[in-house]
Amino acid sequence: MATVLGELDSLSSNQAISNALNTVVPVTDSGLTTASYSTLNQFIQTAVGRVQNIINTASISEGLTGISTGDSLKGVDIWAQGFGTYAHQSKRGTSNGYNANVYGGALGADRSLRDDKTRIGLSGGYAQTFVRSKDNSGRTDIDSYQANIYGGFHGDTNPYYLDWAFSFAYNNYDGSRHITVGAIERTADSDYNGQQYSAFVEGGYLFNMGKLMLTPLVSLHYMHLYVDSYEETNAGALNLKVEKQNYDLLQSGLGAKLEAPMNCKNGTFIPEVHFRWLYDFVGDKQQTTSTFTGGGGSFKTEGFNPAKASYDLGAKITFLTKNNITFAVDYDCEIKEDFYSHSGLANVKYSF
Repeated sequence: MATVLGELDSLSSNQAISNALNTVVPVTDSGLTTASYSTLNQFIQTAVGRVQNIINTASISEGLTGISTGDSLKGVDIWAQGFGTYAHQSKRGTSNGYNANVYGGALGADRSLRDDKTRIGLSGGYAQTFVRSKDNSGRTDIDSYQANIYGGFHGDTNPYYLDWAFSFAYNNYDGSRHITVGAIERTADSDYNGQQYSAFVEGGYLFNMGKLMLTPLVSLHYMHLYVDSYEETNAGALNLKVEKQNYDLLQSGLGAKLEAPMNCKNGTFIPEVHFRWLYDFVGDKQQTTSTFTGGGGSFKTEGFNPAKASYDLGAKITFLTKNNITFAVDYDCEIKEDFYSHSGLANVKYSF
């Protein structure tokens, strides 16, 4: 540590000293928290959309003659999905932001219960996330393993639905940050774990307007992220011991979707546009408490306050075939202050 302090003392300007000090602290640009939230949320939305699809299928069968929608209200459905997300955080507060890419897939199965109005299912998935920070050339790669129990209820004579999901994710984080203090250049590496716990509920009511279907909806989502403590390697006295971290999200959603089913020779196309206004009542910022392995007391590093309100705009196309197979592709764009993301997915489902 004496060598590091000597290099720091040799710097000729306050700006150079500030730049050097910024490289020796952890990256707290919210890339880790936002990427973890986004990955699990993609997985959750895959499952809870199942109940909505079921009520839509029933409404199509009743409202459009000559359309075969299979027997998806009964029996067992199995499905598979691939998804991806690109997220960009611009400069905010003292952080220069980050870019993140998420790639993943999920498998699931659900079945109706005796009354055919209630369904329950299980799903599992895996995703890889690559976060590239603009602070200290920071890098965090995440391997996420997810499990989910989900279900829902839809009305018999009234086309409303209520769906829910309880989810868990185990995450492995592999990170590095570049340190520059005068002539000293080092890379601190880290490998640590985390867990996520989530509860989600959403309700809506479908208005069948003949050739159009309008569904106003409301949702509430709670998520807890725990990040284990860890110790960096390969940076000598500048390695950090970072204490465990806990973050919470409590996000409400209010929106609607508009669909226009169209009959064709081989089945039914359902184009859809949707919109949600989302608000996180907690708005946790990323922060860490650390000590240098080379000695000294602990210190806290705080990131910026993230925007609490965001807007999700998207479009979806679903194709219901006449042999109980359903294909769907979906695109969403989330926008909030100094941040945007693009997400896409492809889904296939078979109904027994």
